Amino acid sequence: MARKKKEEVVEEKKLLELTHIYKHGDNILEIAEALTGHEYLYNRLLRANGTSLNELKEGDILKWTLTL
Repeated sequence: MARKKKEEVVEEKKLLELTHIYKHGDNILEIAEALTGHEYLYNRLLRANGTSLNELKEGDILKWTLTL
């Protein structure tokens, strides 16, 4: 009895990391739209960076990683 070999398809996922350095007076909604593509994801952006609106200070680096 002949056995068929199983072929594995391995997809390589590419990661793209977008960053923004927060400055006093920046609009968090505009930053969220630039990094995530949607304004409403501002809260998720802050949580992903371990901060909140109250704790955000000038010079903080906000990062967002995209999987391509």
